[in-house]
Amino acid sequence: MTLPESAPSLEEILHRARDRLIRLERSWIRENVGIGVSDFGVLRHLVRTDPVPVSVIGRKLLLTSGSVTTAVDRVERRGWVVRKSDPADRRGVMVSLTPAGRELVEAALPHYRAALDRMSAGLSTVEKAQLANLLRKWKMGMDPDPDRGPNRNPPGLRLAEIEPIGGQTLVSGRDPS
Repeated sequence: MTLPESAPSLEEILHRARDRLIRLERSWIRENVGIGVSDFGVLRHLVRTDPVPVSVIGRKLLLTSGSVTTAVDRVERRGWVVRKSDPADRRGVMVSLTPAGRELVEAALPHYRAALDRMSAGLSTVEKAQLANLLRKWKMGMDPDPDRGPNRNPPGLRLAEIEPIGGQTLVSGRDPS
């Protein structure tokens, strides 16, 4: 089945959905928890895995080292986390939730999850499961193979299969890997 030419592309639909989800999520966190999304992300990550190196939190939340340091600084000032030296790496810093931080995030998470569920209220339970399965499958196709490196083509994608832009051939037709 193909979409009519006037219909938005899959990429446009995904971008719009992502942007809307981010706006709703930020708004909910700000209004209901009173902190920014990065700060909440730090706390949410720590409730699952504690203690964690600052660098791991940054990678998981897709934050630069400076951004994650700033977020950890903010939640530390509020008494929700503490920093400790990493016993495995003298240069590293581990972050842990304080009892006050754990109490805050554990109180907020059920309401946060309910808010996320309301965002998908237009879908039936079956449609939600189908969408989740399709997104997992799509994501697996994007995840780099550790042996190929992060800047290589996803498995199964050959540059020769990419359609030329404006009639220009972009590659020679052979797989560079």
